Amino acid sequence: HQLSQDGKMRIRNAVGRTATVYIPIAAHNASAGKIQIRMQGRLEELAAMNGTNETLSTGTKVRVVAIVTGSTVQVEPVIAKHQDKEEIEEAAM
Repeated sequence: HQLSQDGKMRIRNAVGRTATVYIPIAAHNASAGKIQIRMQGRLEELAAMNGTNETLSTGTKVRVVAIVTGSTVQVEPVIAKHQDKEEIEEAAM
């Protein structure tokens, strides 16, 4: 039983992963939007902030770069030539 997962989402596991913008995220950390991210075997929604100069629209691929609060992450757009370890593993399946 000690090895079983408790089912709680651990936001720290999101750092470094890629996600997709679900609700647009305003530029300059003006207001939070939402992302969808696959972690711990399920699709999760998290509030997200964006410090870049551009609003990130729905469907934009982003990378989680930091945790802002216990339920909000900081993201930045993904540069097309970089792939997240998880995406590479999924593509290999």
